[in-house]
Amino acid sequence: IYELAGPDVLRRQLDLLLAGHDWLWTAVGVGTRLLLERKTPYHQEPDLVERIAYRELNYGAAPDGGPLDPAVPFREMATGDAEFVAEPYDLPGSLPGFGWPTVVVSGGRDLTTPPAIARRVAQLLPSSVLIELPTAGHSMLDSRERAALQICRAVCSGAAHELPGRAAELDALPANLTVRLMVRAVTLAARAEAVVPDVLPRAMRQLRAS
Repeated sequence: IYELAGPDVLRRQLDLLLAGHDWLWTAVGVGTRLLLERKTPYHQEPDLVERIAYRELNYGAAPDGGPLDPAVPFREMATGDAEFVAEPYDLPGSLPGFGWPTVVVSGGRDLTTPPAIARRVAQLLPSSVLIELPTAGHSMLDSRERAALQICRAVCSGAAHELPGRAAELDALPANLTVRLMVRAVTLAARAEAVVPDVLPRAMRQLRAS
């Protein structure tokens, strides 16, 4: 919710939870699991990448105890061993040896690779350009395809150095249609659930518990 819809929609959802309304929260959780756990050849293949994600990239990091820690649902979704072992390569140590031009794209709402990581990567790369898109999340091609393609065109035309000055323009490009529809649906659902009497969510929870 935070990455795709932003802090205002997340705040509205948290207010609903505090008021005992959890219909939308439950629906978003189910939808997210179906999306991330579904096997789609050449697009989403958790059975092939889980070992790398968890054992080498630490997707299931030790929970920090906070209420919105992404490591918790990642651990719950793991079908195999979710414990981190070690990174197989010293990537930070290798980055200064990269000799090709690189554009580091950072989403301000990215919870998987936060802006601090992107800035560190850009500092370690000798020929890099950092472009920060404040309202973007993770996986730019999936959610901000127009901006991603504009960045690719700039790189191919030799204009990568101009990208930081275009950050506001690129950040303002609309998200993919599916993302916009999803955000709209979540926003409307949150408004609708807010006017439902609290007795109904309580009754639904009691029914599920029984």
